[in-house]
Amino acid sequence: MENYNKPQPRLWTGRDDSFEGEGGKRWHQTINMLDLSQPVKLNGGQLHLVFLGFACDEGVKRNQGRTGAKEGPLSARKALANLPWHFDNDLQLWDAGDIVEMNGELEKAQEALSHAVQQLIKAGAIPLLIGGGHEIAFAHYRGIHRAMPHQKIGIVNIDAHFDLRKPDRGVSSGTPFYQIAEMLEADDHPFQYYCLGIQETGNTKILFDRARKLDTKWMKASEIKNGFKENLEEQLNRFVAACDGIYLTTCLDVFDASVAPGVSAPATDGLLPAQVKWIYGQLISSGRVLASDLAELNPSLDIDHRTTRLAAQLIFEQVKLYFYSFKSVNS
Repeated sequence: MENYNKPQPRLWTGRDDSFEGEGGKRWHQTINMLDLSQPVKLNGGQLHLVFLGFACDEGVKRNQGRTGAKEGPLSARKALANLPWHFDNDLQLWDAGDIVEMNGELEKAQEALSHAVQQLIKAGAIPLLIGGGHEIAFAHYRGIHRAMPHQKIGIVNIDAHFDLRKPDRGVSSGTPFYQIAEMLEADDHPFQYYCLGIQETGNTKILFDRARKLDTKWMKASEIKNGFKENLEEQLNRFVAACDGIYLTTCLDVFDASVAPGVSAPATDGLLPAQVKWIYGQLISSGRVLASDLAELNPSLDIDHRTTRLAAQLIFEQVKLYFYSFKSVNS
């Protein structure tokens, strides 16, 4: 399988509290390895969450950003490995390795990622992807669309930027949602896009105009930070109800630079973790989030591993919400 590195069990190491019994386990002691170069077969009746890295910097480079996000998946795994295990055997966590961009061939890496996502969804798994730049979004969504071509899949992007640039000068981390809109228009599907955390200083006027033209829904970071829950809850419920499923993507540059300095474009007065976790709760508890990813984790720009730890915390929150939602449905 081209552009693919198999999972490496040696990456999953950490503290050993096994003398405490089952209650002392950590993620590195429960994670399973999944080789996507082989047919994917998963047991029914369990919740299967699959980590897949997108080791890619090319989209950020093309978008004139600061590179280094290619190391995001490795850095995230190291932080995830030592998290405590608070679940039971109804949840199976898998590491499926990495899709790797080589020689600047972004489009080839995106095609490999789309194929992998399609493969996982058809097998009944929920992909949890770790980037890499936000060019991950086009490939991720395309994989979902190929697996479920007749379903209306809405997008919730937690991000300081619309990422609706036209790919006239080539695809990049700034073009994924415009690419998705074009793809859906060609397939006669609606483009349903909700962007949360938008910064006026991070988007040109033409991007706001384009968002309106594409019927994009959004809420600015300033609005989210100033008493938003009641209004946003109603809007999210309405958006989710109009979709057959949801693709959730989080660009780490939506967070305030004080908690997420390790990104290509740090935000001044960005969101805080509690606000994003609340949004996760609203979405994942609906049972309609089919796949999720985190983008733009750049360890080379991080300070005291703050952004990597935040990424691990956000992934933990998502896993917990998926688990509780699964248990409530199957109790």
